[in-house]
Amino acid sequence: MTDIEMEKLVVDMRQSITRMEEQIKGAFHRIDEQKKLAESVHQLAVSVSAQTLELKQMRRDMDIFRKDVDELKAKPAKRWEAAVGQIVSLIIAAAFGAVIMKIGG
Repeated sequence: MTDIEMEKLVVDMRQSITRMEEQIKGAFHRIDEQKKLAESVHQLAVSVSAQTLELKQMRRDMDIFRKDVDELKAKPAKRWEAAVGQIVSLIIAAAFGAVIMKIGG
């Protein structure tokens, strides 16, 4: 191998090494970007998990509120039923009183 061929081989090797170094730098840069992306995805997953727990608690609270509202709605109906029951009882008592008054009178 001549000196010129040897020099050309050395120049080619240096150029190859330079290209490989640039490719390696690019690969490390992409790896760093992937690390940042993975960290962001992890933080997002943690955030979604926390929101899921909050939503579950809110659902429990809503169930409690719904039960309370149903109970409050039922109270006037119960009072109405009790009032109607008392009125019917009074009417029946008055009717019996009238019948007894006519029989006794």
